[in-house]
Amino acid sequence: NDTAIVGALFDDDNGDNSGSAYIFKRDASNNWSEQPQLLANDGEAGDQFGTSVGIYSNTMVVGAFRDDDNGVNSGSAYVFS
Repeated sequence: NDTAIVGALFDDDNGDNSGSAYIFKRDASNNWSEQPQLLANDGEAGDQFGTSVGIYSNTMVVGAFRDDDNGVNSGSAYVFS
């Protein structure tokens, strides 16, 4: 089965432009289905989680380049598996 990840950096689930990522899986019949949405566990307005995304096997990485955890717009990477 194939998996795709799509970043939505302007989603507002954790505040304005906090961002999110959407996961889609393709089944044996070649149909795509949306999986649970990914959010940063510490997401805040303006983080833009989903600016960059990557996937390898069952591991996904989502970037939030405006996350402020280590200073203004220091950025963060979140790993999901």
